[in-house]
Amino acid sequence: MGFVDWLKNLGSDVGDVLGDAWNITVESTTSLFSFVAKHSSDIWDRIIIRLQGRTIVILGDRSVGKTSLHSFLQTGTLPDEYTQTVVAERVQSVRKRLAQLELSLKPTVDLPGGSDALPMWKKAFEDADTILYLVNAPKLLADDFNTINRLKRDTRAIRKWLDETKDKKGLPTKSVIIIGTFADQDPDFSFRKSADYKDKFLENEELDDALARLGNVPVVVGSLQDITHTEYLVLWAFQTLASI
Repeated sequence: MGFVDWLKNLGSDVGDVLGDAWNITVESTTSLFSFVAKHSSDIWDRIIIRLQGRTIVILGDRSVGKTSLHSFLQTGTLPDEYTQTVVAERVQSVRKRLAQLELSLKPTVDLPGGSDALPMWKKAFEDADTILYLVNAPKLLADDFNTINRLKRDTRAIRKWLDETKDKKGLPTKSVIIIGTFADQDPDFSFRKSADYKDKFLENEELDDALARLGNVPVVVGSLQDITHTEYLVLWAFQTLASI
């Protein structure tokens, strides 16, 4: 399900409003973003109720957007982004919502590729209840060798840790979601066709193997290119987690 389809299926007045907006749609996605921004408060309310107080760790290879996402969840901004007046107003709104979420973000670093770095990840994993695993979507779809190998290595480790942290009834104690990033760098991606792009992403054999390994955890895909795109990718990811 793409972000717009998700909006249509919220099952509430805000979902109906945003769904209608998509049907009426204006030509530019910027106008759509502006419309959605007016109603994002209702979406944040839903997320805050269900995810308040979560402890989050962001994992993934180098240069997949971990620093950007961590910065956004902490401050409502992205590193080194020039904040214009209109965007600044959105930042204040997002900061307020993130403060209400009371998230605890576990620090992570850009780890080297060797298996000797995994104990650092494991400690962060054990201290968290929600794991956001980031992967560069265009690179995975292009069968990039290093991206594929890291996905295999990382998801095998995460699967092992999930098994080790089950409760006494054998049920998982952690929530995991895979977030495909840098979709904006793929010419096949557009916000208006996010559902089609997600379908393409899910058809990737390596991702399919990773999902089977992890027990078919949820997947979202999008962009961290600016505050607007990042907010809606986060909204999509968090609402997906909240519905599990």
